[in-house]
Amino acid sequence: MDLSSLSINESDKKLLREMGFSTLEQLARADKSDLGMGRKGDNIIRQARNILVNNRVEKIEVTSTSLHDHISIQADQIDDAIIEAIKGVLGAGEGGEDAYTGNSIVKVDNDKIEIYDRKNPRRSFKPVLAKAKKWASLLRESKLVREMEDKKKKGITLDENEIVGFARERGFGGFWENFFSEVRGNETIKRCVTISLFSSFREPVHTLILGDPASSKTLIRDLLLENLTGSGITSIGANATRSGLVCNLATGDLGALAYSDRKLVVVDELDKIPGEDVEYCYELLSNGRCSVHSAKVHRDIESHFAMIAFANPQEKIFGKRPIEGIGLSPMLMSRFGLIIKTEELSEEERKELYKEKIFGGGEIRRLPQYYDQWIRLARETEPEFAVSDRAIEDFVERADEIYRKHSLSPLRRDLRMGDYLRRIPMAIARAEFRDVDDSILGRTIEILERSIKTWE
Repeated sequence: MDLSSLSINESDKKLLREMGFSTLEQLARADKSDLGMGRKGDNIIRQARNILVNNRVEKIEVTSTSLHDHISIQADQIDDAIIEAIKGVLGAGEGGEDAYTGNSIVKVDNDKIEIYDRKNPRRSFKPVLAKAKKWASLLRESKLVREMEDKKKKGITLDENEIVGFARERGFGGFWENFFSEVRGNETIKRCVTISLFSSFREPVHTLILGDPASSKTLIRDLLLENLTGSGITSIGANATRSGLVCNLATGDLGALAYSDRKLVVVDELDKIPGEDVEYCYELLSNGRCSVHSAKVHRDIESHFAMIAFANPQEKIFGKRPIEGIGLSPMLMSRFGLIIKTEELSEEERKELYKEKIFGGGEIRRLPQYYDQWIRLARETEPEFAVSDRAIEDFVERADEIYRKHSLSPLRRDLRMGDYLRRIPMAIARAEFRDVDDSILGRTIEILERSIKTWE
């Protein structure tokens, strides 16, 4: 750590640097004679040690038995600086340079520092214990404050246990059913969009929804924008797609995707994206990085996001063979893990939609913050795979059938499916705060197959 966190004037910091002290770790290993600054130097060293302990020590535990008193310290990394900082703030090992002198024994074991009572009758261990207990309390309070600040930065203000309980009670199915309760029919789309919401930004599942004008696309988009206000969302309209998502080569201005790191990106009219901008989108959608080189821009861009995009068919409305009316390049299509066509609503579904609008919607309208923070908290989790060999074999075989059938079709299901075969079940597991098991693999392949059937 550098000297910026020290509460001393700039002239003293300059003097320390001139003497070769540029980090708190160096100061923690020093004594006041090394600094030659008298009592001021002693105070600087004490301050440096306090800061190091507060920032690098993870936990202090104090135990007392009939045999001895024991202090255990865990730190991010055990080195000479943190050992000296601990000894300094606790007054352990005082009385000489040897760590085994004085009223305590200091031992280093892998990632821990152990301090034992030396049982020296001439010295009392009580002051060391008292300081250890005080620091243990300070570190616990400091950790809680940092966790609360971190959660607030991530938009999590509700109790974490409350969010997890809310999520587990509803599950993945409860999320899409409640969040999209105003959307009638289109259940495959609801599932696919929910997968994108719960995918991580490092391993995103991008979803593309194509449909005729005045279909359910607008309602789905509006529900996302209205209820996920705290989740970090970039809304890109038709005008933005026309001017360039990554870079406007005419003006040199960077597009919205360049500024959407760790955000959900909702794109309207993806079919309007200019051809010269598409290649940059390929790279960003694939790995979150691209290099832009034009007459006015030469930049490397890194932006990791999950995209939910909407597009119109090539001829305004789909014909008898919808798959032939997609109109987007196969290379762009291959970057989307899930590609779905909107369904036409029946008369009964339309009437139910009208009623939903009249009476103000369901739970999502009453508790939007729970769904918003459910997503945010879940994205921080990393589920494990706990699946049987038999389930994996069936999963891979059925996925390969999709690849064989559509590797050359306009849907362009290519070898990138391998990534989505991992990412989609991970997203479903995140939504339920659990690990991936056989049942989640089953739901995953069902969703993939249902998304394909929307085109048949």
